[in-house]
Amino acid sequence: MRAWGVACALLGALSGADAARKVVAFPEASAHLACAICKEGVEYIHGYVEEKRAGRGRLREDTIQEWMEASCNPKTREGRWLRYWDIKVTDDGKGLDMLYAGEAGRLKRKTQTLADACSQVLLADSDLSGYLYKGKKDAKWLTKYHCVDGGEEDVGPCHKRAKKPKLGKKLKKLVEGEPFEMADNAELSAEEQMAEMAAGMPGVPEEALKMYRRDNMEEMAIDELMKEGADEEEAREMYREMMAAGMFG
Repeated sequence: MRAWGVACALLGALSGADAARKVVAFPEASAHLACAICKEGVEYIHGYVEEKRAGRGRLREDTIQEWMEASCNPKTREGRWLRYWDIKVTDDGKGLDMLYAGEAGRLKRKTQTLADACSQVLLADSDLSGYLYKGKKDAKWLTKYHCVDGGEEDVGPCHKRAKKPKLGKKLKKLVEGEPFEMADNAELSAEEQMAEMAAGMPGVPEEALKMYRRDNMEEMAIDELMKEGADEEEAREMYREMMAAGMFG
């Protein structure tokens, strides 16, 4: 199919492009947020799975595991919930906590910090996906099992015996220095579609896809279509059809 060939050629060009600077988490911040992200993450993934179960009926455990992994990736639809949270210094100035922002934010270091913490705590216990698969435990039970008792671990991040690190001055300054910036739905949808495209094309970095705005993508796609014999008017019409099909966000 011509459109798919153009998409492949476009992604191939992107794979050779210089990657944009990768967003990195704040160092040593995950431990401060482990309890909070565990509680929010378990509640979220439980609700997500139950919503899917209501619509689909029987689910596969490996599918649930994939959803769990995706829920810790803020670039995916499953992980969009992370974009609604900010990080703040606690009132006593000794730790970090999550703060609900009410609106989805842009992917910055705070969001990536939450994503890293999510992966570390939510994916630490393979039994969690099993309990979600069976669907017999509510969110409250799962939170206690995973976040307090620790599941397969000895102690969960919310247990009273869990180690609470001290908040260093450098980390505190980094957190306080990054403002929360709202992102519009178009921006979020474009990032999610780019993540899906990258997932379907191994070897194409998401950062390389993300660095291209819509006008860059349009011109590159039109060039590829014209190489295949279309004139410029035909190429632009085909590109509009490909956009409507969601191929390029």
